[in-house]
Amino acid sequence: MDTEANWGNCNMRIPDKLKFDKCALATCFYILISCLFFWQFAYDDIENATNMVASDKPLRLYADHPTYVNDYNNTENFRLAFLLLRPNHLGPFVIQWLIGNNLSVIFAYNIFILIISIHYVFKIPYINNKLILLLILINPITFISLFSLNKENIAFLSVIFFVYYIYQSKKRYLILSFIIGFIAKKELLIYLFISFIISKYFKKWALRPYLTTFFILLILSASSLLINKLFASIDSYADESQLLIDNGKGGGTILILNSIQNSYGYIFSFLPKLFLNLYGSALSRTEQLFTYEDVYNDIIVWGQSFLFLIVLPWAFFHNKGKKDETQQKLWFCFILSCVMFSYIPVIQNRYFYPSYLLLAVIISHKNSYPFSLLD
Repeated sequence: MDTEANWGNCNMRIPDKLKFDKCALATCFYILISCLFFWQFAYDDIENATNMVASDKPLRLYADHPTYVNDYNNTENFRLAFLLLRPNHLGPFVIQWLIGNNLSVIFAYNIFILIISIHYVFKIPYINNKLILLLILINPITFISLFSLNKENIAFLSVIFFVYYIYQSKKRYLILSFIIGFIAKKELLIYLFISFIISKYFKKWALRPYLTTFFILLILSASSLLINKLFASIDSYADESQLLIDNGKGGGTILILNSIQNSYGYIFSFLPKLFLNLYGSALSRTEQLFTYEDVYNDIIVWGQSFLFLIVLPWAFFHNKGKKDETQQKLWFCFILSCVMFSYIPVIQNRYFYPSYLLLAVIISHKNSYPFSLLD
């Protein structure tokens, strides 16, 4: 009887060696699924598009991979001059220079960048690891960016290093953030630098994000013509807007808003442009979800746009009333990213992938802190 009682009351403990980290298991499963998807669908689709080989059913499981590869191959004798005209090709060009443009190698490289990024996400203090991993992995841009040359995963790593700097104040991560941001795209570097300057040297402004946003909007509005002259590549974004409209994938609203912006009126066009960037795909492309003719724009971009409908109000109410200075800085950085990226004269939700990551960090920040910097 005693033996039976002891068996009935014993607590079966799993040995520590047999315990597995759930986040690590989830990441491994995610990578396994991505491997299967890559070999079953993505490899042939991207390879055919790059080599301009006709396919029975093209899916378009990429953003700009064929453009990056062909531009790199076609500019062998004048790449530096080409990069001076199109500096946002720097990241994909550097990757090809380092590892070539074999799709399998690029896929392995992207997996490596994802693992490194998640590693540093988990090192951020007071973060719910399971929640932030879920928010990162459910974003379809995270998934699709594994298969081809792109700037989104580089931007991911840059933003994570910047957030880590905000929490830990270690300058080497700030420098890494700037270097990687420069490789990703110049707009990201400018955004990171302005975020650093304001949050570091204008602390009162940084803790009043809406007032700061108003002043930045005024400055951008007053400087619109000068900015357009200094950054000639803005014209290429405008051409992209016109091309989308000509192909029936955009409306003329963006041309009107850009006209207002170029007439010192960005302060008036900002909110409509932000709304179109964040939510335009989710609200206007639902009928194209099951056509599978342009998976990247009709499903992937739509997916992130839909997620913004959830994570933006979630982050706002999660952050509302908080007295933690770090949280307030992150919220300010998100608002500033909206201001900076909406200035680009094209409606493109994927450019706001770094903004999504900031919201994910805000949401995943635990409510119980051992300190309150503003008390």
